[in-house]
Amino acid sequence: MAVIEDDVYCRNCSELLYRILRREDGTTVMKDPSVAPASAGIQKFFLCPTCRGKNLAMLIEDPPGSRYYEIAGFIRS
Repeated sequence: MAVIEDDVYCRNCSELLYRILRREDGTTVMKDPSVAPASAGIQKFFLCPTCRGKNLAMLIEDPPGSRYYEIAGFIRS
């Protein structure tokens, strides 16, 4: 099965945040399943190690078998 590795970058400074794997069957998963966003109440985000901004994250589980985070916005800290 062919797999494409995609890098996900900070929306502000382009620092690498994490990687996802897109499979030939249409599913997408986190390359490192232990990577998870931080949480502030209902808001989930990946904190950029370079600019310290919050990259707002949404959990995507569609199509079935997929489980990964997509960056939905950015907040400066």
